[in-house]
Amino acid sequence: MAAPPQIGIGLSPAFGRPAVPPTMSGLSAREVVVALVQGAVLAGCEVRLVRVNASVDVVRIAWEAARSVPSGIGIGVLAKGTAVLHSVARSPREIVELSPPAPLMDRAAYRSLATRAARLAKDLPVTVPDPVLVDPDLVAELVARVREYGATERQWCRSDPPVEDVVRLD
Repeated sequence: MAAPPQIGIGLSPAFGRPAVPPTMSGLSAREVVVALVQGAVLAGCEVRLVRVNASVDVVRIAWEAARSVPSGIGIGVLAKGTAVLHSVARSPREIVELSPPAPLMDRAAYRSLATRAARLAKDLPVTVPDPVLVDPDLVAELVARVREYGATERQWCRSDPPVEDVVRLD
């Protein structure tokens, strides 16, 4: 019997690091990873966790995660909670799916995203999630917090090694 397909989950430079606050929705890094792994495993896939140190661009992080596994399917996650689903079958800037805004991402949303990734890895049909309507006032309130997360990500960014396997979250 063949091994189940594997999806890559790419973590940003600051994701899960000491002194980095929880995601914008209040979930810890561990809670996000557990939800992603649950979604993939329950859909019949294995997971490879990698940290992408060389970029704070969630699309690049997802692309590197996809490149790290035979299925070519990856998810990238920033410390603030934004997530992207990517496939190496597409160009590096042509993503499969962008998550709802980080403050709206809960455990179920991460599990669902990973389930869709697993279905892609298994060449099964994938349903597109319903669009999320975002209150413009909420976006305006969050600009300062988004900038803080961006600065934190840049502090952790380094080029050596550009991608490494994650053995534990701090």
